[in-house]
Amino acid sequence: MKRYLVGGAVRDTLLEIEFKDRDWVVTGASIGELLAQGYQYADKKAQFPVFIDPQTGEEVALARREIKTGTGYRGFEIQVDQQVTIEEDLARRDLTINAIAQDENGHLIDPFHGQADLEQGLLRHVSPAFCEDPVRLLRIARFSAKLGCWGFHIAHGTHGLMKKMVKNGEVQNLQPQRIWQELKKALDEPQPWQFFQVLHRCNALEILFPALAQSMGIPNGHQTQNINQPLKALKLGVKKQYSASMLYALVFYFSVPMDTVKSEKKYQNQLLQLHLLSQFIKQSKLMNALDYYLFLKQFKAFQSFEPLKQAIDCLDIILTINFDVDALKQLDPLKQMQQINFQIDIKKLQKEGYKGETLGQQIKQLQIAKIQNCISYFKKNNKKD
Repeated sequence: MKRYLVGGAVRDTLLEIEFKDRDWVVTGASIGELLAQGYQYADKKAQFPVFIDPQTGEEVALARREIKTGTGYRGFEIQVDQQVTIEEDLARRDLTINAIAQDENGHLIDPFHGQADLEQGLLRHVSPAFCEDPVRLLRIARFSAKLGCWGFHIAHGTHGLMKKMVKNGEVQNLQPQRIWQELKKALDEPQPWQFFQVLHRCNALEILFPALAQSMGIPNGHQTQNINQPLKALKLGVKKQYSASMLYALVFYFSVPMDTVKSEKKYQNQLLQLHLLSQFIKQSKLMNALDYYLFLKQFKAFQSFEPLKQAIDCLDIILTINFDVDALKQLDPLKQMQQINFQIDIKKLQKEGYKGETLGQQIKQLQIAKIQNCISYFKKNNKKD
């Protein structure tokens, strides 16, 4: 039995960047041998030939061949036996830079010239079998987001295969959960806008997120730099080091409700809060202190202003790129309210005789008074301008 380090750990080591996980492949072994040595299936229900090393807790896969038998990323027959070589296992991988293995002596096995592509900054497919798995469209888009800051770009031939996959209808076979997994990872990469640009240029975005694709304009080849509102907002958010959920809200603000994304609740809430704030600002000229109070209460801002602050930060970017000076001014009172201490000395009020419903009403009135002072200050300074 021989053991090889594969995938991202080898790639990122050669690039001299940090990596999170190590994946291993073993050749010359059987499922029975690994189980006898204490290895456990990574997924006990599926019993796929990927195991957990009892010593390190890392994933170890048996070398395998894959034969396309149907549509989508599940339409494969897996062949696992002791005769499968490391070269055969590497041949089934998506990109040459991911098809490099390192043996236990540190020797690199690189049958598809991945090291050369690393030096040239190329994202290139290993073989025409790249077309067989639609998830690879999402993965290469994510790798563009990860490595674009080092000048990596997609090879012309690979881009051609990507367009062919879209034309052949492979994108329709992608499962919503898998789309979300890759999108979420991309939002944590140095250049997440590359994820959307890559999918847009191969015409996959108009199938996955049609409203977002429409807002990004017509794709003009795989090297163009389309300037549009969603990506402008995303780039500014990255520059300001916003969280992944805030970046998600910035991008999909322009396409909801037409585009639906199977995302996590935290991300959905971030987008919803941004839209709530946007609607409030449009009407804020007519709002009084009580209206602001009810809005802040809806955001639970009296407990923590942070969720509303994040929505304000996102909307500030959107209004800035839209050159909406009037709406930006209407954001100012809420920005100033971030500085207000809304905490009320309840014990003091109780000593003054307030309790029960009257205590709640007095707290409300004191908070409204603080809001009114802020609004009055804003209007006074706005008249001077």
